[in-house]
Amino acid sequence: MLIEVSCDKFIDDGKIRPKIEFHPGLNTVMGARKATNSIGKTTFLLIIDYCFGGTDYTNLNTDIDDNVGPHTINFAFKFGDEKFFYSRKTDEPRKVYICNEKYEQISSMGLESFNDFLMDKYGLTGRGKSFRNIIGGYFRIYGKDNDDEKKPLTAFRNDTLEQGIKRLLSLYDVYGKTADLEASLKKAIEEEDAYKKAQKHKLISGVTTKNGVKENEKRIKELQDRKATLTAGSAKGLLDLDSVQATHIAELKKKLASLRRQKSRFTVQLDAMKMDIDIDESSFKRDYSELTEFFPDADIKHIEAIDNFHRQLKKVLKNEYTENRERLENIVKMIDIQISDLEKEIVSFKEIPNVSTAILEDYSSIENELESLVAANEYFEKINELHAATADLQERFDKIIAEVVSSLQLDINKELRRLNTIVCDAKTSAPKINIRDSKSYSYTTPNDTGTGSRTRGMMLFDYVSLSNTPLPALIEDSMTLKQIEDEAMIKLFELFNESKSRCL
Repeated sequence: MLIEVSCDKFIDDGKIRPKIEFHPGLNTVMGARKATNSIGKTTFLLIIDYCFGGTDYTNLNTDIDDNVGPHTINFAFKFGDEKFFYSRKTDEPRKVYICNEKYEQISSMGLESFNDFLMDKYGLTGRGKSFRNIIGGYFRIYGKDNDDEKKPLTAFRNDTLEQGIKRLLSLYDVYGKTADLEASLKKAIEEEDAYKKAQKHKLISGVTTKNGVKENEKRIKELQDRKATLTAGSAKGLLDLDSVQATHIAELKKKLASLRRQKSRFTVQLDAMKMDIDIDESSFKRDYSELTEFFPDADIKHIEAIDNFHRQLKKVLKNEYTENRERLENIVKMIDIQISDLEKEIVSFKEIPNVSTAILEDYSSIENELESLVAANEYFEKINELHAATADLQERFDKIIAEVVSSLQLDINKELRRLNTIVCDAKTSAPKINIRDSKSYSYTTPNDTGTGSRTRGMMLFDYVSLSNTPLPALIEDSMTLKQIEDEAMIKLFELFNESKSRCL
């Protein structure tokens, strides 16, 4: 049990107060005589929760470090005759320091390891997913949102009724009987959800209604008739083709047509280039004597210079033409090789010389749509099959849960009636829990819906769990206590004080 807690930020009349010690039974947290610069009751309860491996002290009180500054909480547990000393820093909430009795830090461990240690020491191993999962709902502190008197199994905000029931059965060590069936149910739910999500995100095609299936069947019949007509109208080839073959051959023929167009374009360019370059030296004049007969004043030297420039330019262009011609010839050769390879691939894939690309594309489109429609209808059949399997497992799971909880809730309700007669008079209705299935329960006080009655019922429920399980402690914040009438509250305190093995 938790036996002490201390911190140099616990101030009383301007002085650091001594360590706070706990004893078996009821421990009461009273408000400070002076509220100024003091840590309040709820804050101190969150510190106790921090000692039990919680994190709400730092998560919910975000202003603590701003107003108080980073600080260390020292605390000790006693199990049997052995004491264990620890400390936790507010700026390192995921770490627990192992200390000596003077709270000098020796080593450290992760928070999860610390909670596993407490789970083992309190005899809770195997009774839930984690130590915090088991005790969280019974530390009812303002801000944790677990003080709904009508839902006493709620442990935190957005908790579910299903998880609350599971924790209760685990705490009483009866949930193991349902473990195998629960695993099968979980797997079935996950498989069904996976199919639904895949269809929702268009990863697989599917219809979700019977009308959708009928429409698909009608369309399938139309496509099958078109396919038969198309096949009959073709000389050969389509009878044995599937959509993959047809699509592939259509793509090959597209590539083949494109390559042939490219070859034709490059061939035209090559022919034009050859015509341009077939200009020999005879195209240039070497003797201009005849020109002087008609133009005696002509500048022959200037004309010869221009002619010589053209000769030099022709040599340059001829070199460039030669390079470009070789490049184009190489391109045409590469295209010829690709054309030859495609023609061989088409022949080897399927000899269908009479089937045009258009027919292949039409056939491929029909096959693809048929496959999609058939898959959509198969999805409908599969999802209904999965849903039926899930529903069957859920029904069986609810049945075994009902069998498990039947005797448990009888025992709990019997104990609630007994304790209620101690706290109240015999005429006062006792609270009762009714677990209907694995996902729903109710907790009511018949013929009494008052706030005080409901709050008293929740505290009685907590006490029953404390008295009949290895639950290590209860925490009840004042926001619940003030709703209960004084006489009943005093008797509740007397009950809690009788619990000699727990720190409350």
